[in-house]
Order: sequence, then structure tokens, then C-alpha cells
Amino acid sequence: MLTPEEFASLNNRTQTLYPDLVANEQKYFIKSGSLVQWLFSKGTDFDCYVRFVNDVYEDKLYKVNIINDKIDQLRIIFYAILKPFQSQFFYWTLLLLIMYKFNTRRPVMKLVLYHYIFRVIGDIIEQLGNLMPYYHRLDKDGSCLHTLDFTEQHPFKWFLTRQINSFFWYTGEIIGDWYPLLRTKSVTKNRRSLRLLYGSCILYNITKLIVPLSQLYVSPTKLYINGVYNNDYVNGYYNFYWCLQSLIILASVFYESIVYFTLKKELFDKTNSDYGFLKKFRTMSEFRIVVSAVVLIIAFPLLFLSSCLKVIFYYHDDLKYLNYSLEDFRLVITNVQYMIIFIDQILLNTKSDRNNRMMNSCSCSCSCKYCCDKQSQSKDYDNYYNTAILHSKDENVKKIVFRNDDDNDGLYRYSDTNNYNYNINGDTIDSIRKNSLNQNTIDYSIKNSFSRSTMDSLSRNNISNQSMMDSLNRNKNINRNTMGSLSRNNISNQSMMDSLNRNKNINLNTIGSLSRINITNQSMMDSLNRNKNNNQYMMDSLNRNKNNNQYMMDFLNRNKNINQSLESMMDSLNRININRNMIDRGIDTLERNADSLNRSRMFGDQNYLLRYKNYPNYPNYSNYPNYPNYSNYN
Repeated sequence: MLTPEEFASLNNRTQTLYPDLVANEQKYFIKSGSLVQWLFSKGTDFDCYVRFVNDVYEDKLYKVNIINDKIDQLRIIFYAILKPFQSQFFYWTLLLLIMYKFNTRRPVMKLVLYHYIFRVIGDIIEQLGNLMPYYHRLDKDGSCLHTLDFTEQHPFKWFLTRQINSFFWYTGEIIGDWYPLLRTKSVTKNRRSLRLLYGSCILYNITKLIVPLSQLYVSPTKLYINGVYNNDYVNGYYNFYWCLQSLIILASVFYESIVYFTLKKELFDKTNSDYGFLKKFRTMSEFRIVVSAVVLIIAFPLLFLSSCLKVIFYYHDDLKYLNYSLEDFRLVITNVQYMIIFIDQILLNTKSDRNNRMMNSCSCSCSCKYCCDKQSQSKDYDNYYNTAILHSKDENVKKIVFRNDDDNDGLYRYSDTNNYNYNINGDTIDSIRKNSLNQNTIDYSIKNSFSRSTMDSLSRNNISNQSMMDSLNRNKNINRNTMGSLSRNNISNQSMMDSLNRNKNINLNTIGSLSRINITNQSMMDSLNRNKNNNQYMMDSLNRNKNNNQYMMDFLNRNKNINQSLESMMDSLNRININRNMIDRGIDTLERNADSLNRSRMFGDQNYLLRYKNYPNYPNYSNYPNYPNYSNYN
């Protein structure tokens, strides 16, 4: 209790509140009591609390300070709610859930979720511990202390953030520590190696579990003696704590060494690869586990030395209070293996999706060795050491597989080996564009142009198609010469009658030429029919070469420009049909010209004949090349 002099030194507001403080708050200040009393205590000296209240009200801005304290409490609660989103593992876990389509039944996803949940609960509890910033007590000199320098100076904060919270933190770590074991177990069947692996992992877990159990023995009832903080008692515990940390570091090195040597024996020594570090890290799950183990082994000397020095300095009075803890560094090193869990799963999932796309793209009808090997490969355990691929005799398979490891579009690079087929297809499209004047031929081309088998067949009939192209080119010249034949009829008036006689003969020749065109078209139809028979024969041959044909068909499916080329071909064929109609009109015009010229000769109308003086000569078809002989066609 305050002396009268001390009470008189208080400000008026504090003196007014003093009776209420004694009635309502004094019971929370104890120097000895039960566990429950210590947990709900606010300090060990009530007079220090009264002086603290007096100092608060002496400040002119005490109302603002009180409001700020309330705001700080609300802010701490809000930050505690945000802790799940502030966690360094939140976005990694969310990314894995999205990649696995929120399938939480997978063992790996259960491990990741439990690891994240337990550690986040620990973070939330740690944040809520900030709601207790004051504990009113006396130091060894009898001076009042209000703020906290260590968590252990507040009994309830120690109970909440250490005795309870440590179980969540270390349980989350123990769950994450099982991931290297699961990955290593998938590559070894050696019982001795498995026993060592499980034994080292369990030993590592036990050493971690001892830490929260040991903190239960640091009772809140022993943190203060006669209202003074028991610093020696707390330091004695932390000496034991650093011994435990040394054991944890040794157990972790032992566990990671077992993982490393097991993987080296079962995988690395049996696989010959010239891949570099980044390539192995990107493609091998086990290599990533080894990297995390090596990081811990490298950091082991510094961590172990720090823990040992803490224990040694405890027995030296002038050094026991040195504060050089490397706890943050220890957390960084231990979190490496937990980050590797997420990196490993993301790379495994990416590799698995890429391989699934490759398997779906391999549409060969035969049971090719590459497809069978990829289908039998485990989705969770997927790496580039697939011996069936590494030792495959099919070089194209190797090119496809290992180019796909380099980039996602490696699947389409095999089309480089089919440039010859692509050129053939291009020639076929050009030949189809230049095809028939005959409507039946057009219909035939339309029906067959969209058939991939017919296109493949036509691409292998270069001799017949070349003959057809020559014939079509000659027909095209005939049409052009027929339409322009009148331009060669520039003769003098004295030789007009002779020219008319020659024109009559030319007209007869033109009619004969058009008849030959019809015969040519009929020959072309016969040739196409023979091509149809040959196409059937080639289809039978293609059935015996399914793999190569399938590659070309896949390429044609991806070549969207073919459809545009076919549409252009249709437009060209329609224009050819229009040219045929123009030829028919030209024949009618020639017949009318012949009748008109005969009448002009009978009546001798020179003025009438002058209208034809600018017409060109009709072509001479005597030198017209022979039509191709299709009798020797096989």
C-alpha cells in the first residue's frame, strides 16, 4: 500500500480513481499463488500499477493515449486474422491447391495442408500474445518495471505463446520433415536403407518434440520470487533449451545424411547423365531433396557452434548474459527444406502435365514403346531418368522427349523430319488448283479434296498429275487463243474474200479443236478414274505404313492454311467453269460471224465488211501439240 506521502504525490484524477483501483484491480497483483492466479495476474506489485496509472493521467494527451491503446489492441486482433495470409507458405499452398484442383485426398496435399495449418495456428497465437504488453513488477533494486523485455516476464504470455504455441509450431515442422522420407522411400526397396531412414526421421521428430514438452516444466508459478523476476531459473532452462537445439541439429544432419546417401546409392550411382545442376534441379525430384539436405549440412557447423557456445557461456558469470542468438538464421535454414516441398511439387506437376500433353499428341496406332513407357510412369514420381526413353533405339523418340524437356513446344519439332511430305502436299494443292475445265472433274475434285487419304494418294501420282497439268495448260492456251483469234484478221480490202475463206476453214478447225477439248476432258476423266484405282492401291500401301502416314496427318491437321488453300482452289475452279461458259459463247459468236461473212460475200457489201478489218487472224491449229497418250497408263 502507498504511504500517505506517496498518495499525496498523486494527481487528483488518480486519487479519485484510487478506491476503485483497490477494489477492482488489486486482486490481480500477487507475489505467490496458484497457477490460475498467476495466469490471470497483471503484475506483482500493486503500487507500481498505481504509479503507472498516475503517469498516464499526468500526460496532457492521456485521452489520446488511451484511445491509441484501444486502437493498438484492435490492430493486433486484425493482424492475427491476417496471419494465415501473411504466412510465407500461404501462396505456395494456394498454388498447389489450384494445380491439383483442390484435391486434398492426395497424401502430399494432406502433408502440405497440415504443415501449413499447424504453423499458421502458431503464428496467430504468437500475434495474440502482443495483447499483453505490460506486467507491473519490481526489479532487484526495488524500482518499478512495466514493459516486457522477454516473453517469460508475463506468466500468461509465456503459457500461451510458448507452452501452448510451441506444440503447433513444432508439430507443423515435424509433418514437413516427413516429405524427404516419402520421396526417398519411392526409389528404394532396400530394407536396411528403409529402417535407417525411418529410424533417423523418428529420432529427428523426437528431438523436436522434446522442446515443447520441456517448456511445460517451466511453470508460470516459478517465474517470480517475492515479486522479482527469477532470471536464474529462466536462464537455467534456456541452457537446457540450447542443448536440445544442438541435439536437434545433430539429428537433422543424421537424417539428411541418410536421405542423401540413400538417394546416391539407389539413383545417382545407377544413372549416367551429363546434365548440369540446373537441369537436374528442374527435372529430378530427388535431386531437389538432396539440395535441401546439402544446405543443412553446410550450415551445420555454424548452428552447432552457436548452440554449444550458449551452453558453455552459461557457466561463466561474466558471459552468461551475452545475447548472440542465431535463431533467425536457424529458421532460415530449416525453412529451406519446407520451401523445397512446394518447389518440388510444382515442378513435378508441370513435368507431369507436359508429359501428358506429349502422350496425347503421340497418336500412332501402334503400341510404340515411348507411349507405353509414359503411360506406365507414375504421376507423382516423374523424372527424366526413364530408362526406356534414355535407351530407346528410336532416335525420333529421343529427340521429341528431350527437346520437350527444354521447352514446351518441343513436341512440334518432329515436323522438321517431314519436310519432304510437306513439299509433296504443296505440289498436290497446286495441281488441284490448276485442274479441270469439266464440271464433272470439278465435282470429283470437290468430293475428294477434303479427303486426307485422297490428298495423300494424289501426292504420290506426280507423273499422272504432271500430264494432267500439261493438258490443262494447253487447254488454257486454247481458250486464250480462241478468244483472241479475231485479232489476227487484219487484212486489206483486196484480200478480204480470201481471208473470209480462210476464216471459214479456221472456224471449222476451231470447232474441231473444241471437239478435241471435249475428248481431252474425257481422257482426263478416264485418267482420274485410273488415279482413283491407284489411290485405292496406295491406301492399302499406306495402311502398311501407319506410323509415317499418321505423322503427316497430324501435321496436316495442325496446318490450318490447307483449309484456306482449298477454299482458294474452289474459287479457282469456279472461275474455270466461268471460262468454259465464255468458250461456249465464243463458239456461238464464231458461228454467227461465219454466217455474216457468207452473206457479205453474196451481197458484196464492202461497208459491212469494213467492220471486221481490225479482227485478228484466227489461230492455226495445225501445229497444235499432240494430246498425251493415256493408253500406257498403269
